[in-house]
Amino acid sequence: MQLHRRLLKKEARCSESRKKLLSVCGELNSVCQIRNLSKKRAGDLSEELETTAAYHRQEARLCEERAQESWVAALRMERALSELT
Repeated sequence: MQLHRRLLKKEARCSESRKKLLSVCGELNSVCQIRNLSKKRAGDLSEELETTAAYHRQEARLCEERAQESWVAALRMERALSELT
């Protein structure tokens, strides 16, 4: 009889432990999903940042080229004007 009670107590503790384990596994699964989503989002943002940075570097180069071409054109016009006068 006493062994039967101890067995019932141990089974009850085991059942309780299983419930806690299932709960923890569920929470762990949720945390892993959130982590994976966060990693994917971080990767997407990193890729977007690199694309945007490359675009802006190209735009800056184009602006510098246009400014240099305008400067050279202005010098040519000054020379042409000074030759006319």
